[in-house]
Amino acid sequence: MDELHVTHGLSSPEIAVRLEKSPAWVSVRLGILSEMGDLVRTEVFAGRFPARSYMYVLRPLTRVNKVSIAQLDDFVSLVTDKNLSGRDIEKLAYGYFHGGSDFKEQLKNGNISWTLNRLKRCDAGILHGEQQVGLNEFEQRVIRDLEITRKYMNRVVYGIPDLRLKADAFFLQAHLLVEGILDNLFSFSAVLKSFLSRSQQHTTPKGAPHDQSGEEKGRVYALPGRQG
Repeated sequence: MDELHVTHGLSSPEIAVRLEKSPAWVSVRLGILSEMGDLVRTEVFAGRFPARSYMYVLRPLTRVNKVSIAQLDDFVSLVTDKNLSGRDIEKLAYGYFHGGSDFKEQLKNGNISWTLNRLKRCDAGILHGEQQVGLNEFEQRVIRDLEITRKYMNRVVYGIPDLRLKADAFFLQAHLLVEGILDNLFSFSAVLKSFLSRSQQHTTPKGAPHDQSGEEKGRVYALPGRQG
C-alpha cells in the first residue's frame, strides 16, 4: 500500500478498489505506516517486534503523551528480539515512558529481566483496589490514593489546554480550584521527595544491578497497566 500510494501516487479509494477493501481500512494502515520511524518499521516488518504492540501500545503514546518517533525508536531498539510477550512489552513501555529515570536507565543497561520482574511484583490488581499480600489496610489505602493522584494528574495535564473549555462559569470555578492546588503544591512536592529518600532503603533490594558508579538503581516509580 505504501508503495502504491507514495511511489505510484494512487489515492486511498483507488487502492481500496484494487485490494477490495474499504477506503477507511486503507487510510488507517497508510496512517500507521506514515507515523512509523525507520527503525520501528524495519523491526515490525522483519517480525522482530509485534505489530500489535506498536499499534495498541506505542502508537497512542505519540498522540496522547506527545512521545516522539525518535523516543519510540529508542525503546523498540532496547526490547526487540528479546522473546517478550505483548503483555511484557506493554509493562516495559509503561515504565519506560511513565516511570522514573532509574527505571529507564535499567532498561538502557540491558537489565530487562530484572526490571520486568520488579514491575510484575507490582501487580495490576492495585489499580482496581484488590487486596495485596503483605500490605496492611492503611498501606493499601495509601497505594490507592497515590494511584488515583497519578491518574488524575495526567487527566488534568491533558484536559486543561483543551480548546473545548469555553464557559465563563467553568473558568470561574476552575480558577479558584487551581489557586487552591498551587497553594498546596510546594508542601505536596516536599512530602513526596521526603518519602523517596525514606523509601530508598526499602526499594533497593540486595542483588540489584549496579551502574558504573557502583550505586544501586532499584527504585521503580510507576505501576504497570493501561491508561484509560
